[in-house]
Amino acid sequence: MEAPAFSIISFSIRTRLVVIILQFASNMILPDHDADVFNPPLNSSSFTQMDSAVHWLLGGFRRWDAVYFTHIMHIFMTAPYSEVLYFFTLIYALIGLQAGAKYAASFLVGLGVFTRSNGLIGTAFVLHSIAKSFLASAHHLYILHQRYNHVTFIRKVTILALKTAQEMFVCILLCVAPFFLFQYFTFIKFCQSSDEIVEPSIAAYGRQRGYHLQEDEPSSWCNHPLPLSYSYIQRHHWGVGFLQYYTWRQVPNFVLALPIIFLSLRACYYFLNLDRKASMYLGLWDFRALSLRRALMLKKVDSFEYDEDESREATQNICLISGKNDDGKIEDLQVPLHLKQLPSVSDTVVFALHLFSLVIFGLLFVHIQVLTRLLCSSTPLLYWYCATLYTSLLRTRSHLNGGSAPRLSKLTSLGVTVLSKVHLDFLVNVLLTWPQLSRELKFIFTYFITYFIVGTIMFSNFLPWT
Repeated sequence: MEAPAFSIISFSIRTRLVVIILQFASNMILPDHDADVFNPPLNSSSFTQMDSAVHWLLGGFRRWDAVYFTHIMHIFMTAPYSEVLYFFTLIYALIGLQAGAKYAASFLVGLGVFTRSNGLIGTAFVLHSIAKSFLASAHHLYILHQRYNHVTFIRKVTILALKTAQEMFVCILLCVAPFFLFQYFTFIKFCQSSDEIVEPSIAAYGRQRGYHLQEDEPSSWCNHPLPLSYSYIQRHHWGVGFLQYYTWRQVPNFVLALPIIFLSLRACYYFLNLDRKASMYLGLWDFRALSLRRALMLKKVDSFEYDEDESREATQNICLISGKNDDGKIEDLQVPLHLKQLPSVSDTVVFALHLFSLVIFGLLFVHIQVLTRLLCSSTPLLYWYCATLYTSLLRTRSHLNGGSAPRLSKLTSLGVTVLSKVHLDFLVNVLLTWPQLSRELKFIFTYFITYFIVGTIMFSNFLPWT
């Protein structure tokens, strides 16, 4: 395993251990808050010794939405929340799209939809990738159209369009089918007669809170033209709807969500402004590829220069047709390795648009206090932005002072010593560079660390931190 990968894995494991220790301590010391939410009683009489030990050690994770299953987001990424599995499938789907494996990526998006219904928005990444590939291929044909007669050119474009439509249909099916399969499963389970018996303690708890149980008459949503359980639950039990959360009593939750909203909008602004021309075209038109294509056709690859004022686009794995060789056949010019490895700015546009859409949707429709885990488990762009700011600072600092060690205060020295003992080297580096950090970076790190500590303590005791 390469050193950077090992460092990341090591840091992740150590921070998870800190979360486990912190939730255990806070759960032992502080009393649980009566949040008046779904929290069915545990049938501890059937516990084995191992069950009791696990509940004693990890009971702080069985809070809020985690009770349905017995995630920056530390506590949500450690507790049994569905965000963890969803983010895992989404990341691998995005890696598949970058590699051109659209069907595999669509399948992974579908698996994400099985875990969380809002994973449907991942379909947009697949459709964007298909559209971008279609436009690149269509432009390829346009460049070469002078080599074909009119009929041949029309035939090739038609075949390309049909293949793209077929690919799009299959990918959409792979992405959305799991959603409808789960809805069908729910319909059969709750709208058809069932012989399943609900555990008495759970049934009694449900009756006490006025829930509609499986053994009751079918719920009203079963008679809807399109019987979707999820939309009914959101509206009936959670009060989700357009601007429904805009009440005075929710002001503290809006304050809690402000930092992640600010950070998300900053990330969107940063990446969309890397290449405004690419952003204007929604990242569908790869201007870097077009410049490279022209250079290749003129066989000027070695002297290829790119005008950053025109666009800061990049491209990967392009194989272009430059003309006919001596045998009269079309020849392919392979792109040199140093040009293949250039980063692609246009690929980040779709991530910025996706994140911006989630922010707007969250502000208008969802419970605002869940916006942090919604955003942090739905896109890598937030992490890219924070990493970009910090690594840029490190490069600048190394250039200016040759990497010399800064003079530390007593408090900072103490923090460095403690963190070094537990091998949290990244946090050590943050403390060492703290005086050189910009105000934005200081805000980001302060927010992350505060969220890490306070969030874990509050979540573990059923305090309002979901």
